[in-house]
Amino acid sequence: MKKLFILSFLFGFISLSAQTEKEYKEIAEETCECLDTKVVTRDNITANLGTCMFESLGERPKLMAKMDITNQKVMRKFGEKIGTEMVFICPKVFTLLQDKSTTAEKKTNNVSDDLKSVEGKITGFEGTELIFVLLEDNSGRTKKFLWLRSFENDSDLLNQGKAAIGKKVKISYKDVEIYNPSLEEYIKRKEIKAIFF
Repeated sequence: MKKLFILSFLFGFISLSAQTEKEYKEIAEETCECLDTKVVTRDNITANLGTCMFESLGERPKLMAKMDITNQKVMRKFGEKIGTEMVFICPKVFTLLQDKSTTAEKKTNNVSDDLKSVEGKITGFEGTELIFVLLEDNSGRTKKFLWLRSFENDSDLLNQGKAAIGKKVKISYKDVEIYNPSLEEYIKRKEIKAIFF
């Protein structure tokens, strides 16, 4: 009897979960359809996405009743689930979102006044956890550039890998201070902000 109760409980839970997943997929489809009817740009994508998502959610009062729409964590999780479904239905939306976040990151991280650039030939790579790109500049001096985070055109460098050695490039960089525990002090490094082949 106890096993029968547990099995029926599990079956009910799985059915409920499958129903919720089905609703998430439907909301994702409706959100994509809604976005197709709007003029969506990088600047208004977030607002339009939220509006379309909530319109679809509003048509499902039972699902909405299960959620605390005033709780930011709950709504973020909901948005992530819908977004996961939308990636396969309308990927262009995520291209706009990615463009928007890249632009915002550039505005906060790349202050053009702080950027410097140098041209030369890649002579190698150095490091294990932190990677440095070695560049011989036009005057014959070798310089090390820190590859700390993603930067403009980093995919070009990733795709080429070691085949990039010997190629002429222009590197835009910013001088940064990083802590060196073995020296117990901050040291200056040139962090790559962009690379152009």
